[in-house]
Amino acid sequence: MRKKTMFLSSNKFKFTSLCLFVGASLFADEQVSNSVNELSPVEVTAMRFSDSLYESPVNATNITAEQISDSNLSSTAQVLNRYSDVYIRNMGGGSFLGQPSMRGFGVNSQSRVLVLLDGQRLNNIDIAGINWGQIQVNDIDNIEVLYGAQTATYGNYAESGIIKITTKKWGKNGGTFGATYGEYGEYSFYGTANYSTDDYYVSAGANYFHDSGYFANSLNWNKSATISAGLKLDTKNELGLYVNVGNMFISWPGYINATTSEELKKLYPNNLYHNEQDRVDYLTVSTSWENKTAFGEGSAHLGLNIRDKDVDWIGDRIVNSTLWTVSFDPKYRVYCGSEDESYVEGGLDFYFDQLDIHAGQGSWSPPYSTDINRITLSPWAGAKAQLDDTFSLIGSVRYEGVINDVQSNVSSGYAPYKVDDNEVVNGLAAQIGVNAKLNEHWNVYARFDQIYHYPSIDERYSIWGYGSSYTVDLDPEHGQNYEIGTNFSKGGFTFNASLFYTHLNDEIAYDGTIYSNKNIGDTNRYGSQVRLGYNYEKLFGAFTSWAFVDAKYASGPYEDEKVAIIPDITSKSGVWVRPIEYVMVELNFIWNSSQYKEGYTDLGQPTDKIPENYSLDLMVNVYPCDYARIFFGVSNLTNHMNCSYASTYLDYMSGQSMTSWYVEAGRTIRCGVEFKF
Repeated sequence: MRKKTMFLSSNKFKFTSLCLFVGASLFADEQVSNSVNELSPVEVTAMRFSDSLYESPVNATNITAEQISDSNLSSTAQVLNRYSDVYIRNMGGGSFLGQPSMRGFGVNSQSRVLVLLDGQRLNNIDIAGINWGQIQVNDIDNIEVLYGAQTATYGNYAESGIIKITTKKWGKNGGTFGATYGEYGEYSFYGTANYSTDDYYVSAGANYFHDSGYFANSLNWNKSATISAGLKLDTKNELGLYVNVGNMFISWPGYINATTSEELKKLYPNNLYHNEQDRVDYLTVSTSWENKTAFGEGSAHLGLNIRDKDVDWIGDRIVNSTLWTVSFDPKYRVYCGSEDESYVEGGLDFYFDQLDIHAGQGSWSPPYSTDINRITLSPWAGAKAQLDDTFSLIGSVRYEGVINDVQSNVSSGYAPYKVDDNEVVNGLAAQIGVNAKLNEHWNVYARFDQIYHYPSIDERYSIWGYGSSYTVDLDPEHGQNYEIGTNFSKGGFTFNASLFYTHLNDEIAYDGTIYSNKNIGDTNRYGSQVRLGYNYEKLFGAFTSWAFVDAKYASGPYEDEKVAIIPDITSKSGVWVRPIEYVMVELNFIWNSSQYKEGYTDLGQPTDKIPENYSLDLMVNVYPCDYARIFFGVSNLTNHMNCSYASTYLDYMSGQSMTSWYVEAGRTIRCGVEFKF
């Protein structure tokens, strides 16, 4: 067994420290007001800076800190699953597990949805999922979700949308302490403390979460600490710092092997095949500069994201991977025209990713090692032209260049190889939209996007020691997105709707017969989103949202067949009421239609689908005073068996097809208390 690698070498720490110091020094002359990071429900950053939703050709959702606090949920993935139109595919049942999906993207959708934490990309260059455990929900000030292609303004990962998470800044002096307790060995403790003046702020927090799990062998825990600070240099410039460090353990409960969904119901919730548990150390650092003057505004984030992960394949071997990412994104906007309603802007997104993977001899696979360096350099520019009091044109363009340097070696086995590969690829993305701001509360828009998506590292290279080492003919995905929509908000009512058509050339998919990815063909996605809500002061509120999509292959061997692991319809609805001033009751219903399993196309068996999923959730908050809160919640009240991922394969021993079903937890109850001082 290979000895666990150090979390980070001293040289890397020296390099990172130098980068952070130099970045802060370079921008020590400039900054913005506190409101920059506090988006209202009708503000979005589709063009990288805060704009009114009614002046932007985009469909978006903003989830506030108050919503997150009242939800009493333990992870960002759970918050998104309840309050946004993001479909979270949970393959293990744990609180911090979940693959985000938008606009009809199935397997590996996490590399088509950009996730940002204070400007720092959390998407990994391999196909590992988003580590939701490194985002503490108590630190979040706002979650902004932008639906639809944003590759021109945000780059390669934003093929279907963006999840943009902003942490709290300039909090009130004082602190918060809370604890939760639930079924199946769940308990947590968390606390934060804040201090701020007119010129600076400091905040620190810690969190411990433990859950033995609904299923056998599903223990997961997470320990983390955060610190954030900010400094006003003058009336125009502000510096910020956010640091989150921690570690977590995840025991994947595994899957149930069953030939049909009816057989699955008989085996659930036992009979899971458990074969993996992970230990992860992580560190996220984000430094920021914000500037706002009479003629424009600018910002830059210099960030570091580190993940050191040990994967224990039970009874087989340990695989260790160390990933670290350095990012830098300077950008500036200059206002022009009458009343500064027009602007030009531009910036540069830089990423340096390094991934090292090492594995010993396994019972069915040879030892291997892979070392990968990837540099991404993406200059971009955008502009808005205000044509009159109603109409405006908004557009952007991006050039994205990627340099890969890969050394990979498998010493033996049925597919031995040694790779020493260096490649340079590039592509263009663009967007143009027309917006009609009918009044201060209502807009309609139309938008066109030229999409570009370069393959992730694990799509381009088979880095896990099996199959062909290098997918020679794998091309980037590119295509077009067409969208029309409207946003309205007045008198407590909100309404958002959009229609879209997305065509992709050379969509990338995994082919289990060759143990590698390939350009499986062109795809078409037709869809719509509708969201309606109403809030009456602080007495009651309700919302319902529906997302529809029809995703099919347009060419290739699976022409006219459905793209797998995509529900045609997803819906989120909720209602809350305060029957008395100090009690709030909230009821939420999440429903997803049936969907095809992964692998069904290879076996020609599209009949047996993953059944529909739904969950009815109850939450009660009691506020005995301004400084305390007691809550009680039940998830999945009806104890419905849910499964959002299943893969069909051919059992060579029996010659029959078999399906591995990744099921989710049934009914769970939790309660807690929180104090403020």
